[in-house]
Amino acid sequence: MWFSDSDILEDILHFRANVPVDEYFTQLKKRLPWFYSLAFLAPAFAVKRVMKPYAFEKGMGTQTWVKDDPERFRAYYGSMAEYERIKSWDDIRPDEPEKNAVKAASEFPPLNHGWDESKDITELTDDELSEAAAFRGGKFLGRLEGTMCEWECEHGHRFKASLEYVLLGGGWCVECDLDKWTEQVTPANRFVSQLKH
Repeated sequence: MWFSDSDILEDILHFRANVPVDEYFTQLKKRLPWFYSLAFLAPAFAVKRVMKPYAFEKGMGTQTWVKDDPERFRAYYGSMAEYERIKSWDDIRPDEPEKNAVKAASEFPPLNHGWDESKDITELTDDELSEAAAFRGGKFLGRLEGTMCEWECEHGHRFKASLEYVLLGGGWCVECDLDKWTEQVTPANRFVSQLKH
């Protein structure tokens, strides 16, 4: 789901690149200073040993807030009782990924995205894209130059967006009022309707 203030976040972080995630991080790595490429050489125990004193540093060290800064302590931890309930790293390690996937699958039914997810999105035909758009209550109007396509939402707004944005990112019409999405989404938009129930 979108957030109504995501444009503000984009102005600060510039996270919208409209490229596959691997390419995004490759580009990001190229913009970092060279010494960041050496981070993998630092063993975890050494990083922990170097970083731990900062937690006890006056001012920004979160551990000094326990005694010295009750306002920050409450904002960060909530209360002393909540702080004391924090478990050790060994106690909060997640289960193996396979166990997590099984648990998640039993708790949340998989979403229907309206297209054959076994295919790469670049292999989808125009007919399949039309079906995906219809699943969202709209229409696929065609491919444009580059990676952009033209779409129409259930309210007749036309917009341009990439396949990644619509099919992988869950994005849709930029003109519809996001603050009133529960009122605006009709049963024709089966993609969002499955989230409402």
